Formats: sequence, structure tokens, C-alpha cells
Amino acid sequence: MFMSPPGAPSPVHSLLKSRVIPVTSGLLAAASLLMTASPVSAQLSAPERIEHFSETVTLERRRPELQLNIYKRADADERIWNVELAGGPARTSAICRTTLPEEVGQNFYTFQIQTRKLTEHGYALLLEARADHQSGPLDPPVYQIAMWIDRANSSTGWSCGVVGRGEFTRLDGGASLGFREVAPDTSATTTALVRADGTRGTKFCGLQKEEDRGFEIFDPGQGRFVAGDRIDLQLQEAIVLQASLPEQTFHAPLTTNIFSWALASSDVRGAPIGGLPARPISLGDTDLQTAWIEGSGDGGEGEYVSATVTTAVPIRGLRIFPGHGRSAEHYESYARPTELLIGLSDGLRFRVTLPDVSQSALFEAGGLSVTFPEPVYTSCLSAMILASEPGAMARAPEAERRRLGNSVAISELSLTSTVDAPTEDETARLIVEEVVREPQAPRRDQLSRMTSRIPAATVSAVDTVLRSDDATARDRAVPMLATLPAEDAVPTLMAHLSRVRTDAADYRSTQRAIASHGGRAADPLLDLLDELNPTERKYVDAVRLIGRLGTPSQLERLISAFGQGPDRLRNERVRAVANGGVVMLPLLVAAAETAPDSPRTEDALSAIGLIARRDMSDEPGQLDDVDALWHLVQTSQVRRHRLRAIEALGSFLHPQGVKHLGGLLSDDPDPLIRAAAAGALTLYPGEDARQALERALNDASPDVRIAAVGAIGSRDDAEPATPSVIDYVERERWHTGLHRGLDILAASAHPDALPYLERLLVEHPNGERVPVALRALRHHRRPVSRAAIDQTLAIPGLRASVLRQLVSMLGMHDDPDVDAELLTIARGTHPTVAATFTEDPSLAGELRRQALNAMGTRRTPAARANILAFVADDDAPEDLRIAALQALAFFADPALVEELQALATTLPRPLRPQLRDTLTQIQGRVAIDDARDDIEEFRDALDEREERRGSDEESTR
Repeated sequence: MFMSPPGAPSPVHSLLKSRVIPVTSGLLAAASLLMTASPVSAQLSAPERIEHFSETVTLERRRPELQLNIYKRADADERIWNVELAGGPARTSAICRTTLPEEVGQNFYTFQIQTRKLTEHGYALLLEARADHQSGPLDPPVYQIAMWIDRANSSTGWSCGVVGRGEFTRLDGGASLGFREVAPDTSATTTALVRADGTRGTKFCGLQKEEDRGFEIFDPGQGRFVAGDRIDLQLQEAIVLQASLPEQTFHAPLTTNIFSWALASSDVRGAPIGGLPARPISLGDTDLQTAWIEGSGDGGEGEYVSATVTTAVPIRGLRIFPGHGRSAEHYESYARPTELLIGLSDGLRFRVTLPDVSQSALFEAGGLSVTFPEPVYTSCLSAMILASEPGAMARAPEAERRRLGNSVAISELSLTSTVDAPTEDETARLIVEEVVREPQAPRRDQLSRMTSRIPAATVSAVDTVLRSDDATARDRAVPMLATLPAEDAVPTLMAHLSRVRTDAADYRSTQRAIASHGGRAADPLLDLLDELNPTERKYVDAVRLIGRLGTPSQLERLISAFGQGPDRLRNERVRAVANGGVVMLPLLVAAAETAPDSPRTEDALSAIGLIARRDMSDEPGQLDDVDALWHLVQTSQVRRHRLRAIEALGSFLHPQGVKHLGGLLSDDPDPLIRAAAAGALTLYPGEDARQALERALNDASPDVRIAAVGAIGSRDDAEPATPSVIDYVERERWHTGLHRGLDILAASAHPDALPYLERLLVEHPNGERVPVALRALRHHRRPVSRAAIDQTLAIPGLRASVLRQLVSMLGMHDDPDVDAELLTIARGTHPTVAATFTEDPSLAGELRRQALNAMGTRRTPAARANILAFVADDDAPEDLRIAALQALAFFADPALVEELQALATTLPRPLRPQLRDTLTQIQGRVAIDDARDDIEEFRDALDEREERRGSDEESTR
């Protein structure tokens, strides 16, 4: 018996008898479908394509042979392998075509073909591309293609269609194809083509290890794979239960989200589009007018439905309406189940007998009740039909009506849990009690979602818990109010917030529940402020919530309290109002003018500055009353007010801003005011603003100079200021200013910038400015000249930071001899590195690794060859070989992947993790390049289409 490939998801050994198709069944339909497929046009001649694999396929002695070819077209830039099954004279007429991914062209992949006869004239062919584990990488994917071949009256003698594909790995699994010997109850052992997909999961709930798993079997009659679960599940341990009429008439459940019907093994309406399983959602809609009708048309034996079930509460039983409940006529017409098998996720099973009760009693009660011996937790539930009673239509003369009469209908199959109760209040109380007892938050969330149909009763039940002294119970119950309607939940939350202590366990969860209601909670919070003490933490937290939730009109109510309360409250109020954005600016300017030099003005200016920093960091905004800000700068006697107003003028440009701020920058006696004016000039365009900042580079205060050089560096017209910045860098001793000035020079295209930095490097190689300048140049990818690098490297006693920067910078040059120089550094033969070996061996090793990295960034063929030689050199230190592997990750080269994989088995074990990382990065780069090329090709195709459309329109005029 053929076994599925090793590592593949395990298909079953025997099949559902109602699923097994006799070898002759459906043959006519399949043959008529396949015979209509004419051979594809003749294949390309040999010189026009690159052959990779070819094998002759013999199905019957007296019928023409076929040939399977795997090739690429020589005249096309293809990233796939074409798969072709051809027949006819010289076997040149293709009857099947498909593709395999480019990876199967690597030298460690081999191909295997298997064929099996499944019907009198039909054959299944399975092509498998599998990697050789001795020479290939770890756990590469296995690729499979299944074809269905049948006799045909054509030049080839055969018709063909691709019916399935498989791809899996030993580690991760996946979808696999294979031939299996099956033994149905009613016939001898036959061969079947089976598809198993471990990613789809088990379909029937609670299958045991020794039982068959979910799988699909190819049905030649339908030309597709169909479900193949067994009916003869283990029933010896199943508990026998008897359904009965309930004591009270069923009512619509008050809970939600307890279960959801996920799939049905069949449906009378047929399979959904796209190969997805049918979903019998009508089983849980509490509507007897709808029904699930299984699709076998033969009594439904073995057909089943499966549901996903919450594990938050135990299930105590079922409600089932056996038959079609739309009307008495429907009930009599369709078949009805008489015995069901109920399967749960832990393997527990119930064999349920459905009694024969009168139709009137069944309709009056709304169905039958099944009660489990004790409530059970389960993550799924399946109900399989074991026996049924045919309906009246089964005796009809028409074949279609007879089939419907033997199709089993079930109008309702609902699960009842331990929290389902007759009244809303009782149901809500039970759910809230479960929430309070449940220690795990995800399960509490599941319980909360059950209450969407009873919001008022749930709020009342939660409020009872919130009024208790149990802080843990309150902490678990209060999040339930987050998902309930605001009109019911928010008043309860406000009342609880006013009572709860800030150090209680449920304080934070109460705030989160309030926040979930958004703007609908802002007005109640504003009203609550009147009841709270401004000096307490709860008041500050309420203001923070208002800032997160409130609309501008709601936030306006906070402005009237500006300047009041402790600093922490004032800062939080400022942040809250600023959350309203630019629409708050007119109100804030008006508030700043109301009481000059007061705390109210400071808060208003702080909020204006915060809005400016959030919304106008890159481009200036517009403010109608910008003159008011300048007036505050002129008249205020409080330094902080002036600083905040100047900062705001930097974001809301004043028509005379350059003149006003330039005057402050040059004349104001306060250095902090001058520094603020320099920062404010950053966004003001024009030469006058830049020149004012250049003059400020000579200010006596380092704070002003640092602010000025930072403002110049942030401007778009910084390049003309290069001479002034050079003079500033020569004089400045403060590190912050030096960093900013050197960064301006490194980015500047001015003809004086780069020569000055080179001169600085050559004349003062160990100076404090040189490492900063080199880092800035590397950041902007502007290397100094090769001559400057070589001259500096020859100087003995260079600082380590300078050496590292120079080696990296060497890799930025395009000179053809750079690779050779970097190779001497990597080998340790460069004079500078050789001298460093005796002085600082660790630095020498770092420089060698830096050189390998620099070679990788160059991505040249010479660099690639040099780095690969380091990887393969068994005498090289391991740290250098690892660095070489890291450097190869810069390349996007499929051929490099093959070369590295060829080295995989010879590399020492410590290098293999880095090899895997490098291969992953290279493959990622290749994928990105491929995607980029595909996008470009798509754009070109769109452009060509538009051009053709335009020319067609012109020709029709």
C-alpha cells in the first residue's frame, strides 16, 4: 500500500462509505467533460527552451504514450518552471500545462512520477519535486501536482486536467497528496487519490489519535476532491441519551456568542464558491422557517455539522428540532433524524435517540431537549446523523423529489449553557457571577460578549457588584460596562468613579471602561468635576480622560479654569485642551489676552505652544490674531510668558516676524530670549532671516550660538551660510554646537565645505572635531577623497574611532582598486592593521570585520568573490567568517544562495546560525527585487495599454 510522503499530514486509511465512489460512477460525466478538452497548440521546439526534466509516461500498453517535460522558455525572463504533459505524434501536443516555482530548478531537487488507475478508463498522475536532504538545505518544501487523465477521441488519445497541488515541509506540515488503499464496507479494496491539509484542522470534533483525521478524496465523477471522514467512529464509549419534550416551551436565548456553526459535511444547495465548507448558520438562528438540509440525498447517514464553542462556560445540553419546521407539509416532506452522535473536543460522545413525538407537540414545544449528565466544557461540538426516517417526498415518482425526500432536514440545533436562564435578570446575574469568579481576562471578555441582548439587566447586575466591598470582584466586573450601550453604562460608571478610591484595584479598570465610550462620556465627566476636589488625583485623572475623549466644544469648558489649581492639574488641563487641535487657537489667544502676566495667560500660551509643536513642526500655520502674540512679547513682564509667545511666533508666521525676531536676536539683553528668537526664525523664509541667524553665531552666549546653528541646519537655505558655519566651527568649544555645525558642513554642497573637512582630517587627525565630522559625513554618505583617507591611515597612533570611520568610508568610493585595499585590511596585511595587531589586537580584529562589512556594502563582483573566499577559508578565524557571512547579506543574488547552500554541510556548527540568517536576508532582497520588477512590468503594461487606447481613439475619430 502506498504511503503518503514522509512529513506530510497523514491521510486516512479508510473512507466514509457514503463518500466512496464506485470506479464506474460518474464516469460518463467525467468523460464528457474531459473529452471536450482539445490538445493545446504544439509545444516549442527544443532549441527554444531549456529542458530540466523529461520522462515518458505509459498508462496502457495499446494506447499512445505521454511525455512529461519540465522546462523554461529560452526567450523569456521566467521565474517559474513550466510543467507540460504532451502526447500525439512525437509527443509534441500538450494536453496539460501548469507551473512549479523557480526553486525546484536547484540542483538538489529530484522529480518522481507515480500513476494509478482509479476508474475503468481514468488515471491519476502525481508529480513530486523533493529535495535531497544530503546535499540540500534543512527541510526544504516538497511540491506536488496531481493530474487526472482519461481516454479521449483525439490525436493524443487522452484528455487531461490539473486537479490538485500540494506543498509541505517536514517541520511545518502543509497540504500533501498521495495514493491510498481504501476498504469500504460494500466493496473490495480500491485505490484513491487523497489530499490531506494539516493547516485546515480536524472537521469532526473530538477525533481520537487512532481515528481518521479530516481529509479529502478525489472523486472522478465530480472531478474534484470531496470530504472523506469516516462514519464508523468509535462508539463503544458513547453515552446513550434520550431526547424529550421540554417542560416549558423554548424561547429565544438571551445570551449570544456561545457557539457558532462553522461547517457542514454537505448541503443540499451544493458546495460554496471557492471550495470553502458549507456553513449551516440556519441551525442557530432560532427560526424554524429555516433549516439545514444535508446533501447526500440518501438518508444522511454520516453527514454532520460542527460548531465552535466558547470555553468560558460549560454546556449543559441541546435544543433540536428534527425536521423542517417551516410548516406541517415541510415537516412531512423531508427526512428527519432519529439518532444523532454528539462529539465534544475532549473525545466525550453522546449517542442521542430522538423519540417519535406528535407533530403538534413538537411544534408547540419548539423542539426537543437533550440534557447532558453534567455540564461540560468544550471548544467545539459536532452532530452526526446516525439514522433517519424518510419523508413523504421519498415516495414521489420524480427522481429529484425522491432525493429531497431522503435528505435529512434539521431546523434548529442550539446549545444551552449554565448561564442560560428564563429571565433577563437571572441570566445577567449568572453571567456576572461567572465573570467575578473567572481569574483569566480573555475568558471574562468572552463572558461579557454574551450579554449584548440584555444590556439593562447586565448593567443592573454589575452595579450590584460595584457597590460591594470586594475590590477584586469590582475589578473583574467593571470592564463589562465598556461594551454595553453608553446610555445604560455611563451613568453607572460615573457613580462608581465618584465612589472608588484611587488606590483601589478597580480604579484603573473603571477609567478604561469610561474611555471606551468616547465622547459620550466627556460631558458626564465635566459635570463630575464639580463634585471632585481639585487637589486630589482623581480630579487630575478625570481631566486627562476629558482631554482624550472630548470634542472641541466640550474642551472649551476647561479653558475657564486655566491658571487654577496645583501645577500638576494645570499641566494636565493644558494638555487636555491642546488635544482639541488648531480649532482651539482663537479661544486660547483670547484667554491669553484676558489677564496678562497671570497664570491664566501662561496656561493659554502653553497650550498654544503644544498645539504648534504637534501640528506645525514642519510647516508654519495661520493664526488670525497673531499680533496678539507679538503684543505679549513686547508688554509682558514675565520671562516664561515671553518665551512661550516667541515660540508660538515661530510656528504662526507674523508678517513682520523677521524684523521683530531679528531685533530681539540682536538687541534683547536676556540670552534666553535671544535663543528663543533664533529658534523661532527657523521656519521664516528668506535671506534676511538666515543672515540674522548667521550674525547670531558670533553671540557672546553659547545658548544663543547653539540655537542659531541649529536653526540654520533646519532651514532649506543652509548652504549659503557655509562660510559662516566654518568660522563658527573653528571658534566653538561647546560640543552641542560643534555637532550641529559639522553636520551642516557634511550635508552642504558648498565648494568650501568638503575641502575644509578634509583639511581638518589631515591636519588634526586626532582632534576632537574629526570623529564628529567623519560620523556626519558617513551619515550623509559623502566620503572624503581617497588621498585624504590613505594619507590619514598612514599616520601612526590614530584614534580608534577615526580608524573605524575611515575603513567604513573607504567602502563608499567607486574606485576599482578599493576592493583590493579593503581585502588587505580584512586579511590583516595592510600596514596600519598590521601595526595595530601588536598595539591593540581587539581593534585590529574590529577593523578587519569593518572592512568585510564595507566590501559587502559595495556589492561589486570582486567584493562578492573576496567575501565568499573568507567564508570558505577553513583557516580564517570564526569571527571573521561570521562577519563575512553578515557582509554577504547585502547582496540580492539567487546564485549566491546556491553557492552558500553548497557550503552548508562543510561549515563549522558555530557558523550555521549566521548562514541561515544570511540566506534569509538574501532571499528577502531577491523577493523585493522581483516584486519591484513585477511592479515596473505592470506599470509598463498599463502605459502600453493607455497608449494603445489613445491611438485607437484617435483612429476612430
